[in-house]
Amino acid sequence: SNVSTHGSVNTETRDGIANIGFWDNPSDWVSWSLDVRNTGLYSVFLTYALPAHDTAVSLSLGDRTISKTLTPTGDWGKFREISLGQISLPKGKQTAALRPADLKNWQAINVRGVRIVPQGNLLE
Repeated sequence: SNVSTHGSVNTETRDGIANIGFWDNPSDWVSWSLDVRNTGLYSVFLTYALPAHDTAVSLSLGDRTISKTLTPTGDWGKFREISLGQISLPKGKQTAALRPADLKNWQAINVRGVRIVPQGNLLE
């Protein structure tokens, strides 16, 4: 899906794979536009790298927001995929926005992507 960066966040390449980096400013954020095929419950996964200290992110989709504290992966180039949780989404065009959840304690992260996986349809 197509990513938009807001602020000084930018893209870079590590090991031949693009990621979002340079996320030093807590007022910066990243968004993706997606087209949800079916109304239902979705699991949301984030792939990130974080060198040294915990930091918290929030992902907003429509009127729903889920927040999670990320633990360090040990290096800017060491990525880990974690579950952010589950979210119920209506069919149609959505924007997923990833932001720092705690501006005061923000630690820069590299983001390789957000994955949204259907958990079975509530409605057809």
